[in-house]
Amino acid sequence: AHLELDQESRVLYVADPANERVLAVNVDSGSYERNLRSQEPGVDYQSWVDTEYSVFLDGTTAGFTKVSGLELVGDLVVISDNESGDIIAFDKSGNEVDRLSTGLAEGALMGMAVRSDSEIWFTDVVESEVYRVIVDQ
Repeated sequence: AHLELDQESRVLYVADPANERVLAVNVDSGSYERNLRSQEPGVDYQSWVDTEYSVFLDGTTAGFTKVSGLELVGDLVVISDNESGDIIAFDKSGNEVDRLSTGLAEGALMGMAVRSDSEIWFTDVVESEVYRVIVDQ
């Protein structure tokens, strides 16, 4: 899963590609239930119950199908759509503020790193390439 924590508001944004959405989880809600079996060295897995969450973005209305990356950049939530090849920026109210068409084929756009509002890195899994885009301000 792709996760990004907004330290200021203590909201954890979670990509949910199987359900075409991005969730907003209140990290101060819920209670610890139990430890889960570790699947990777150095990583702890826990089960929590009664955690409060809401659908931050619904892909059907927000214009994406399969979230393959998620980044917080200042006041923006930036996602990549594996199906369309688009990288889309939303404000924290869920309004689209910008969209970049990478031109990649369906299924090619995977990993993404947004270093600022003008520098985006992303991967093309089909061609095994990494791209860096500088956006003019």
